[in-house]
Amino acid sequence: MSLLLVPDEEVGGAASRELLLSVARRHRQVLVLEPSLDGAAKVARKGCGVFRVSFAGRAAHAGLEPEKGASALVELTRFVSFLDGVVDTARGTSLTPSMARAGSAANVVPEQAELTIDARAWTREEAARVAIALRAYAPADDRVTVAVEGGFDRPPLEPTAASEALYEQARQAAEDLGFTLGAVRVGGASDGNVTAGAGIPTLDARGPLGGGADARDEHVLVSDLPRRSALVAALCSLGSGG
Repeated sequence: MSLLLVPDEEVGGAASRELLLSVARRHRQVLVLEPSLDGAAKVARKGCGVFRVSFAGRAAHAGLEPEKGASALVELTRFVSFLDGVVDTARGTSLTPSMARAGSAANVVPEQAELTIDARAWTREEAARVAIALRAYAPADDRVTVAVEGGFDRPPLEPTAASEALYEQARQAAEDLGFTLGAVRVGGASDGNVTAGAGIPTLDARGPLGGGADARDEHVLVSDLPRRSALVAALCSLGSGG
């Protein structure tokens, strides 16, 4: 049994990923001690990633000869509209433009622009479809070049027979301890996505009750720590932590 504390999980885990996988692969199962929303285990998580899109156009004076310019900003807005056609709400696939930057002065046609997109999908197939679609974008203004970088860096945590058996073991252990352990699917990602993506049965959210993720009121309930600790101990004693 190993306990691994990952300090950079919230910002993507780039520095810790190799260590995380090397430790996880030495064991049969992984328990992720993330806080639990409404007391439930997280048995599925969306895969996620960040796409960074750069637009390079042609600068010109906005008053004297705007027609000689090729606006990187205008092409950026077209790209944002294009995202609506890639999103698949029915399948839970989302593309959220989260940051944008463009222009150098109020009287200059913007020569450069950058867009950051948060991408989420329930399955590897959807993640692959999204990446292909974004990289295939053709600018409406052929004087503007578009470069797409980044992608899905955490695969979806998709349920498997092994992970479902691990949840059932945890549910029964919780029942023996006097409380009910539900199961939920969530859009947020964790290091459980990484270990599950490597084929290791993973059960997420074995930490205490909490809420307010990434908000100023983010918290866990101290009163819930004893029973959650008892559940983790029970699972380890059954060999689920090894």
